[in-house]
Amino acid sequence: MRKICVFALTLLAFAAASAQENSAGVIAPNEEKIAAVADGSIQEALASWWGFNPEDATASLQAALDSGVKVLRIDKQSVPWNVTPLTIPSNIEIVLDSGVTVQAKKGEFQALGASLMSIKNQENVVIRGGVDSVLLMRKSDYHQEPYKKSEWRHGISMTTAKNVLIEDLQIRSTGGDGIYVGVAGDKGAPSENITIRRVVCDDNNRQGISVISVKNLLIEGCVLSNTRGTAPAAGIDFEPNHADEYLVNCVMRDCIVENNAGVGIELWLGSLKGGIAEPISLRFENCVSRNNSHGYYEAFFHYDNKVIEGEVTLKNCLFAGNKGDAVYCQSKSPDAHAFTLENVTIDMTGVGADRAPIRLVCPADNEKRPPIRRPIGGMVWDGVTVIAPDGRAPVVFTDDTGRGFGLFDITGTITVKQSADDPGETITVDEKWLSENFPGVREPKEE
Repeated sequence: MRKICVFALTLLAFAAASAQENSAGVIAPNEEKIAAVADGSIQEALASWWGFNPEDATASLQAALDSGVKVLRIDKQSVPWNVTPLTIPSNIEIVLDSGVTVQAKKGEFQALGASLMSIKNQENVVIRGGVDSVLLMRKSDYHQEPYKKSEWRHGISMTTAKNVLIEDLQIRSTGGDGIYVGVAGDKGAPSENITIRRVVCDDNNRQGISVISVKNLLIEGCVLSNTRGTAPAAGIDFEPNHADEYLVNCVMRDCIVENNAGVGIELWLGSLKGGIAEPISLRFENCVSRNNSHGYYEAFFHYDNKVIEGEVTLKNCLFAGNKGDAVYCQSKSPDAHAFTLENVTIDMTGVGADRAPIRLVCPADNEKRPPIRRPIGGMVWDGVTVIAPDGRAPVVFTDDTGRGFGLFDITGTITVKQSADDPGETITVDEKWLSENFPGVREPKEE
């Protein structure tokens, strides 16, 4: 009888301890499961096997990541996984269960480049979520003391990463970009074979996504929205830092880019140099850019009388309701990379009358770059539709160099409509139309 009572009391004590542990949300490590992962008998694990602390789950989650397990499920707890910066190893699939939030710990991430997850010099990584799986930072905190101003507190930072898939996640309120794709170190190798699919990047500080140097990038079915805080504040920005970096085989399709303080889709190519950089190749298909500053913005400069080669194509895209110009292209000369608009619709309904559906610019001389020595051109506008209720011009060109440049080597058609239902008037764009509307010289006079 006494043994039964002792056993019952032991069970009650264990139950009480377990209840206290569960009420506090703390989970102790499961040493048996951890050992099974270590000896290779288990290939899929729950992160909570390494323990969970609601105040700071970094140590347990980082231990789980570093365990060598092939598939790691971050399982749902009563509160988010509050963590400091995490480093992601090679050869791992990370699954955030539905409803899981991995959250930046309050008061942490004070280092200027502290990202929530970093994939640096690693390969073969998958990060996927389910319904309402979120990576969450604390953007508003980073704009006040004790934080120093920074634009690099990213949600996921990929530098010289290879074979990475990120899908079915929300990345919100970072202190930098939702996702950063670049190089490790000042002049490292590009990232390669990166896929970002069905990801929502919302309310981030600098960009929804920044692309610095990459070969083979697919961004598909994503939403990039509500970026604001630090310039450029774009939905997505392709912006190499050095002359020999890469934008090779970049495809963005079926994406929505909206409500960003900056440009929807931005290409800032000023650091690339012809003759050094590999030809660029970027393709945007079935994308919507709306309610941003500009819809699409491309800035392109010349160095040492050489141009960037390659191609940029926008196909079946919609630009609507942007506060600035729908498509803005600066310094794209006839002998530089091809630029194609194919079946693109530009809706200027409700947009200020001083904004252009297509704006082409030769910028004024600047001490930071050689003077512009070429006109704008080298484009195909194949089936562009402009909806402009006020009848504004579909194309605006300005030569701020004062060298008398015109437009050359642009072909295609633009159908101008008063409304979506209007059959409109179709303009054939050719050398005759260009010379009548945008006359000028191909080469400036000797100075």
